[in-house]
Amino acid sequence: MEALQESTRPRSYILSLDNIYKFWWDVLIIFLAIYNAFALPLQIAFKIVQDVYDESMSLQIFEIFVDFCFAVDIVLMFLQAYMDVVNGETISQPKMIAKNYMKSGFWPDFISTTPIVLKQIVKGNSDLEQIVILFRLLKLMRVRRLSKLISRLRWPKEDKS
Repeated sequence: MEALQESTRPRSYILSLDNIYKFWWDVLIIFLAIYNAFALPLQIAFKIVQDVYDESMSLQIFEIFVDFCFAVDIVLMFLQAYMDVVNGETISQPKMIAKNYMKSGFWPDFISTTPIVLKQIVKGNSDLEQIVILFRLLKLMRVRRLSKLISRLRWPKEDKS
């Protein structure tokens, strides 16, 4: 009985579905995913666009910022309660959250969050450059989350206290 109570007790570090900060974080992730949906194919398809990115320190810093945000988002996904679509119940147990995320998109998110520095390390080795491009293309899979995020996105309830 104690084990059941322990496994179902609320955890203070689990983000509720109504968390205002997580709401705004999701909005930021949506914008960054849209940015990637436009910028990444252009970088890969047109060498001149990639050359502009390679020569611009501000664009490189922005790309690192985007990768960092996606890495933080991976961590937050392990701390975000979710709605069980079968019974409409909010799941906030860490093990259940982890299992759900591992089944629903952890690996593409993890692999696609390769730092831009990796691109510099493999420069000159065409085979490894192609692998890095494939990893970077997985960032486009974050766009698949847009529909989930948008449907889940609702203005959190204001705290009346």
